[in-house]
Amino acid sequence: MRNAADNTYDGTVAVRLKDDVLSVTDSGEGFDTEQASRHYLSLLRNPIRTGSGKGLGLFLVRRICERFQWTLTLESMPTLGTRAGLDFRSRPVDPQ
Repeated sequence: MRNAADNTYDGTVAVRLKDDVLSVTDSGEGFDTEQASRHYLSLLRNPIRTGSGKGLGLFLVRRICERFQWTLTLESMPTLGTRAGLDFRSRPVDPQ
């Protein structure tokens, strides 16, 4: 939600929770999803190295989702905004 607010200067941010699915949609700057994927993979290789902080929050959310077997979806296009969805529906969790 903070990313949505920080990157939407003149537009809207909508937050919705329905059937254990949280979604945040904004009409902000958006981003290149391929570039974000490459950045995520570099954080997987070396999470300490990041200096800019960009993408670190998303990296942490993805790792938490993996741990609890939640589903994270991201849809974004530069200049058109972003939609992030987090599906909390119950799934069996490995107790490791």
